[in-house]
Amino acid sequence: MSLQMPLSTFQHRMAPTLMDDRRQHSRRLLAPTCFVFYSCDHPLHPLAYLAYFGLIKLGQLTAVTYLNFYYNSLNGPIPSELGQLAAVTYLDFYRNSLNGPIPSELGQLAAMTYLNSYQNSLTGTIPSQLGQLTAVTYLNFYYNSLNGPIPSELGQLAAVTYLDFYRNSLNGPIPSELGQLAAMTYLNSYQNSLTGTIPSQLGQLAAMTYVYLASNSLNGPIPSQLGQLTAIKFLNLMSNSLNGPIPSELGQLTAMTYLNLYYNSLTGTIPSQLGQLAAMTYGYLASNSLNGPIPSQLGQLTAMKYLNLMSNSLNGPIPSELGQLTAMTYLNLYYNSLTGTLPSEFYQLTAILHLYLQISGTIPSQLTQLITMRNLYFRSSNSLTGTLPSELGQLTALNALVAQSNSLTGIIPSQLSQLTALTYLSLYSSSLNGTIPSQLGQLPLGSLNMPSNKLTGTIPSQLGQLAALSYLYLHFNSLTGTLPSELGQLTALRYLNLMGNSLNGPIPSELVQLTAMTYLQLQDNSLTGTLPSELGQLTALKAL
Repeated sequence: MSLQMPLSTFQHRMAPTLMDDRRQHSRRLLAPTCFVFYSCDHPLHPLAYLAYFGLIKLGQLTAVTYLNFYYNSLNGPIPSELGQLAAVTYLDFYRNSLNGPIPSELGQLAAMTYLNSYQNSLTGTIPSQLGQLTAVTYLNFYYNSLNGPIPSELGQLAAVTYLDFYRNSLNGPIPSELGQLAAMTYLNSYQNSLTGTIPSQLGQLAAMTYVYLASNSLNGPIPSQLGQLTAIKFLNLMSNSLNGPIPSELGQLTAMTYLNLYYNSLTGTIPSQLGQLAAMTYGYLASNSLNGPIPSQLGQLTAMKYLNLMSNSLNGPIPSELGQLTAMTYLNLYYNSLTGTLPSEFYQLTAILHLYLQISGTIPSQLTQLITMRNLYFRSSNSLTGTLPSELGQLTALNALVAQSNSLTGIIPSQLSQLTALTYLSLYSSSLNGTIPSQLGQLPLGSLNMPSNKLTGTIPSQLGQLAALSYLYLHFNSLTGTLPSELGQLTALRYLNLMGNSLNGPIPSELVQLTAMTYLQLQDNSLTGTLPSELGQLTALKAL
């Protein structure tokens, strides 16, 4: 049982307890200079009786150096009287329900080295007086409701190594004074409302290993001075409004393992110097306005596991050098203007699990060498021709196969029924013909999407065996025959679109069993008979 009372109540009903050593699970009596209230459910320390009767208040514990209220259910404000505890070096409010402002009096605790307010409900601004805590090394405001600017006075915290503002409502610019914090290794302002540019002074933080400025409203260019952060391992600037080119100086960050510039407005080419980042395992440059070719130098990043370049304006062929990235598990190149065929060197990527391509020509049957692959996407705006290789049926680990908005012809290979892990199959908007293989009814499909082709024949009754199917799209083909009554067995089905075919006969009354269905579209066929009154029982239905 944790403590459930306002923290201010501790002035009259303080309950210092036996230390709960989480590693050794042992207990020992606390010295009067050390108070731990970690998930409190222990017998009272003798001093607690004095506190209970109001003989001791928090502000009178002038010998205390260590106060830990970690992981309770304390509420109410942080008492300003804590600012009288001049000997305190450690103050932890981790995961309570404290609210109200941070008392400015905490700025009087000149001996403080550790202050943690992680995950409470604190409001108001960060007091500028905290800039007086010149001994502090760890300062954490993670996940509260703080607002206003980051005080420039925090730039006086010369000893600080860890500074976390994650998930508050802070606004205004990042103070350039933070560039004075030469000891800092960790800076996190993710999910706030910070504006303005990234200060070039941050490039002076030579000890920095982790910078997380994502999900704000920062604008302007990425400072080239960030290329001086030679110790950095993690740089995340995603989801801002940054513009201009990616500085080539980032290629000097040879210790970096993670670079995320996703969802900004960056322009220009991808610097070839990024090929010098030999330690990088994660590169996310998606959803910008980058143009030009993919640099062949990226093929030198042999530690790379995840590379996402989607949704840019990259052009030219896919460099064959990317086939040297044999540690790669995820590669996404779609929604660009890339041309040419898939380099044969890609068949060396035997660790690949997720491959999203934009190529022209035919789908290479040699892709079957990538037997661990789980997701294979040939997405929109490809120029694929030829047929679907029957050899794709050998990729038995596939969960998703997508080849849509292309110029594919020929039949759907029955060998796809060998993909026993396949849950998503989308062959939308090509020129595929022939019948729907009845063997697809053996798969664990959750979505079957084959509209806007030239499919003929009847809808196989075996599709009624797809117990997990939620989405069935077969519209705008040339399918004939009746609606199989077996479709009524698809009790997980939510969307059924068969419009724009040549189906005939009555609407099966068995469709009334599809109680999860929200969209049923059968128009533009040759169906006869009356509309089954039982369809009125489909209370989730939004469109018919």
